[in-house]
Amino acid sequence: MPRCLRRTAVVQERCRRAEGGDVSGLSDLRMFAEIARSRNLSQAAARLGMSPATISGRLKALEEHFGLSLVQRTTRAVALTEEGRLLLERSSDLLKAFTELEQAMGARKRGLAGAIVVSGPGPFCRRHVLPAARSFAADNPGIRFEFRFDPDDVPERVRPDIQIRPGDERHAALITRRLAEQPMMLVAAPAYAARHGLPVRPAEITRHRGLIEVVAGVPQDMVEVAGGEDAGVFRLQGHFLAADLQMLVDLALAGEGLLFGPAEDLCAHVERGRLIAVLPGRTLGERRLQLVSARRDQLPSRTCRFIDHLLEWLRSTTPPHPGIGRGQMLPATKVDDVKFFSLQN
Repeated sequence: MPRCLRRTAVVQERCRRAEGGDVSGLSDLRMFAEIARSRNLSQAAARLGMSPATISGRLKALEEHFGLSLVQRTTRAVALTEEGRLLLERSSDLLKAFTELEQAMGARKRGLAGAIVVSGPGPFCRRHVLPAARSFAADNPGIRFEFRFDPDDVPERVRPDIQIRPGDERHAALITRRLAEQPMMLVAAPAYAARHGLPVRPAEITRHRGLIEVVAGVPQDMVEVAGGEDAGVFRLQGHFLAADLQMLVDLALAGEGLLFGPAEDLCAHVERGRLIAVLPGRTLGERRLQLVSARRDQLPSRTCRFIDHLLEWLRSTTPPHPGIGRGQMLPATKVDDVKFFSLQN
């Protein structure tokens, strides 16, 4: 082909593309549906905000894509061929489904919607996270919450949006926020004390049957005793281990062993005489909880907003707590814009 003719062909192809000649999937199917409704290219072009030349070029490109004639053109109107009717029929459900999808995605963009999956210790989530979740859901009806009590090594495909874990370790690919410090208690039932006695010195803890809470896959069996010459960290021997603290409380009430757990979940049983505090007057350490999530730029806006809401909720509320003597749960030091809880007398 002579160079001048090749140049002319290239220019014509560029013009055709500029006029909308390339097939662009759903937009062309929508255009074709409008042509079928209008039965007139000019009217369809006006409704779609196109020029007559553009809509004509795109219709021609659509016919070339399928290799079939889709309409019969006259000077005043267009009529669908058999193949055109088939295309309109088969594409109508697809267009309807995509329109509904666009509406749903638009609703999510305008407002918060979707699931937020939270994993953490059941008692802490029930006392502190659930009230914040209810408050957040009340303001955002499109939000639903799912609480899980998974081990730490859950597969990536089911990993929660927010994880509450014990410890202070940092994770290179995740954001870690220090969330709370829970004072701990060591307790036993009067029936257990009658049969086995109770530790008088911290070192005696290791010789007793232990009821161990497992949080994020980690047994919480290290009892840190502060103050005095006999202070130290002592391992409680696990007789029963469970991720469900209430199960361990039931076992403790049945006299099955020493239970080491958060004071806010055990002190009510002590005040009622159902359980006895072991090593009373000694400080048994605190469980540090952290909130772990992906980076904010990798999280849906609903999750980012709930994390902010949860932290603000913890800062601005005093959780109910029966206390030990005059003790009560009070807000303490703010670190990294989060709230800590401490048991104060």
